[in-house]
Amino acid sequence: MRSHFFRLVPFAIPGVPIGTIPASLEIEITGTVALEAGALNVIYCISGATERVKYARAGTQPSRKNELWRTTCFELFMKVPAGSEYWEVNLAPSRDWNMYHFTGYRSALQQELLVTDINIAAEVAQSRLVSLRATLPLPLSVVGQKLALGISSVIEDHDGNLHYFALRHCGIKPDFHDPAGFDITLDPSSV
Repeated sequence: MRSHFFRLVPFAIPGVPIGTIPASLEIEITGTVALEAGALNVIYCISGATERVKYARAGTQPSRKNELWRTTCFELFMKVPAGSEYWEVNLAPSRDWNMYHFTGYRSALQQELLVTDINIAAEVAQSRLVSLRATLPLPLSVVGQKLALGISSVIEDHDGNLHYFALRHCGIKPDFHDPAGFDITLDPSSV
């Protein structure tokens, strides 16, 4: 299993230089992603002023939930490079999750019901979220194929502001669905 390192950049606020993190947040999000035996292993690491990050604490029974992106949530988008269909995965520090399937750019949203569980572990140190690890089962239609990935995060601060991080921001507003931002390619033949 070969891991691919990533560093997410904050969405640029109008009038503020690209890559500048708002003073109210001052965090960095890095991680790794690897393809292994029909699954993706992803690790998101948060450093810096993590005491400013608001997140839902882990419950006793994680489950599939909608609208996890309304607070701190880690996301992953995947597609076969030549195709138009793609999947969105939402991972919450509470260990709640969801996986959606789209037939094209923001088209025909459906929950991916063939994936029934995602293993998530959130590491908290001194009441601060430090990392999130997940093993994502791949939809059967993409197992064994080269994948293009977009990796992103929505981070809520304690004032209720949402901050958007991604591998690359391609437009004038945050849009994690834009395939132009699917900057990581994983090839199972090189595993």
